Amino acid sequence: MIEIKLHPKQSYALNSPCTEALWGGSAGGGKSFFIRASAVIYSVEIPGLQTYIFRRKYKDLIRNHLQGSGSFNELLKPLIDQKLCKINTSDMVIDFANGSRINLCHMQHEHNMYDYQGAEIHYCEFDELTTFTEDMYTFVRSRLRLGGLKIPDKYEGMFPRVLAASNPGGIGHNWVKKAWVDYGENTIWRTPKTQGFMLRQFIPAKLEDNPTLTESDPHYAAKLLGIGDPVVARAMLEGSWDITGGGALDDLWSPISHVVEPFLFSGMNTELYGNLGTVNKEAFFFSKAYDYGSSAPYGVMFFATLKEDLTIDWVGVSDGKGDVSRTFKKGSVFVIDEIYGADDHDKGLYETVPQIAEKIHQKQKKWGDPFLNAVADASIFDIYNGNSIANEFSLPPNNIHWKPSDKRKGSRVNGLSRIRTLLRNGLQTPMEEPGLFFFSSCVQSVRTIPTLPRDPKNMEDVDTSANDHLYDVLRYHLYDKLMLAGQRRISGC
Repeated sequence: MIEIKLHPKQSYALNSPCTEALWGGSAGGGKSFFIRASAVIYSVEIPGLQTYIFRRKYKDLIRNHLQGSGSFNELLKPLIDQKLCKINTSDMVIDFANGSRINLCHMQHEHNMYDYQGAEIHYCEFDELTTFTEDMYTFVRSRLRLGGLKIPDKYEGMFPRVLAASNPGGIGHNWVKKAWVDYGENTIWRTPKTQGFMLRQFIPAKLEDNPTLTESDPHYAAKLLGIGDPVVARAMLEGSWDITGGGALDDLWSPISHVVEPFLFSGMNTELYGNLGTVNKEAFFFSKAYDYGSSAPYGVMFFATLKEDLTIDWVGVSDGKGDVSRTFKKGSVFVIDEIYGADDHDKGLYETVPQIAEKIHQKQKKWGDPFLNAVADASIFDIYNGNSIANEFSLPPNNIHWKPSDKRKGSRVNGLSRIRTLLRNGLQTPMEEPGLFFFSSCVQSVRTIPTLPRDPKNMEDVDTSANDHLYDVLRYHLYDKLMLAGQRRISGC
């Protein structure tokens, strides 16, 4: 009745026992085609199946799935000719004679997800998942249920089912990477009940997995290289989730250069924190910064900035490199600790000022410094009912005094420029100008900051709909007037 040719990786994904899969990676891996092909195969073999395919924008839904080679119009032509299938472009549905239906859906804004509140979804597909927010995904996933649908024995236990396909990058890069990619390739595991309790799997998509493309267009890889941006080319060719082509910082970010093993400052208790090597505390000045959040995450960072050139020795560190010695220029900034106020889904904790203040005091006690130079999100100085969050922080027993961040016109653009300059300096060997570095223990900063995308409406800024909370903390600090003046004074920059 209908024959669809799948390559081995697609056949594997079709029959995988996992019920929540991400097929992600390089361009040309056949992901979008498989979105369509699997929907057709399941719809033909499972009468009454209700499939929902989501793209973020309507025009992309049309262009990717209803036009061109391998589109639904081409795949379904034999069934359409036999009057066993009909594509209704007005309602954006594909109906089969056996009662199955494929719904072609777009969800451009977060409020659009409520359009599907009453849906009964048996098979859900997200095309380019990293263009969606986590809230969109989890809400739609909550609509998965079989109702009275009878599943054939060959697919028993495989439905309801989710398949997502995506390249790296986009506003959802961080949450998608954390939810799937970080667990490893092809491993199947069950998520906790708070995350759906489904069998989840990351299936890597590689260009070489799609022999049809490489046979019909043997120069496809060269075309990707011809993009011009080596970062974008690598993401498209290799499917690397450690970079995001076209991002705000990824062209400068190097974990080898910018992430360093922690070191201790003189006066700290080495019995408590291990033999990491001790440096002179007097060679640094210390500061902190805070970005407010309640339903959204909040963040606090603790900084140590060099007053003079300093050579730091890591002896016997467990990074596989053996003994390491490196000289840093005065003015270099180290992010030595962090507080990330979020749950496992990057949602806010709704913590009170006293709760946050207590965490800050514990960090300051650990490092043996009050971090008196402190800048915070200017919004906490807004007065409501005669009080402000900043004032509440300053009152006993909290006793934390903030000054407002610079929110003048251009501060966001200039802040990004400042971060990029310091990251670029940190790539130098030997260093000639002060750089920016992160302790490896600051895992949330290292996870969320390097992969931030640019704002598509203002390429000189980051996309504020992405997870930019710790980035904002860093920006407040590095663009603080006192910090800038101090760096110019001690480094001449």
